[in-house]
Amino acid sequence: MIGKLFKTAAVCLALAAGTAPGAEAATLSFVVDRGQSSVELVETGRGCLGNCSVSASLAGSLTTGSAYEIGTGDTATFDFLAFTGRGQGLGLENYLVKAVLAFSSPVLSVANTGHFTAAAVGTVRNGELIWDSIAPIIVGGSEFRISFDTGSSLFTKGRYSMTTTATLTGVNVVPLPATGLLLVAALGGLALLRRRPRAAA
Repeated sequence: MIGKLFKTAAVCLALAAGTAPGAEAATLSFVVDRGQSSVELVETGRGCLGNCSVSASLAGSLTTGSAYEIGTGDTATFDFLAFTGRGQGLGLENYLVKAVLAFSSPVLSVANTGHFTAAAVGTVRNGELIWDSIAPIIVGGSEFRISFDTGSSLFTKGRYSMTTTATLTGVNVVPLPATGLLLVAALGGLALLRRRPRAAA
């Protein structure tokens, strides 16, 4: 009886492993969900004499349904946020930035906070954006990293609006055939558990 069970398990594993040579490199598709993404600016220090200010919004090109296939070592960079300087004055404006980048597949939301400092000399002429670090993301045993664009001099050269990006990176994407082997082994174990009580009866 035990010998037959081992033979059955070996056949199942062989069938599953047989798909490995022809399998493509493992990737995961990240699909953007603009409706669940967001950005908020919270003023933390006002030092501008006048009516200078900064506003933030999602980048116009951030589109629901945009998909990025990410495997180990792959990166994808796309527009995420837009910052606009407004009014006139003299001095500095400081903001806390709260941003959420959401995906419908896999279903997840990446939230992060950053700090934005804008300088005005007449018009808003400079801006510096620094984000907190984001912990690695684990999806189905695969590891990914997401980073938000950090920069300075965002409003230089006469630009009053600036778009920043987000970047997806595949650190270690688990091959799909390995997942298949685990599934076959689990199903085989359940079958064994169901058969043994019958044999005892």
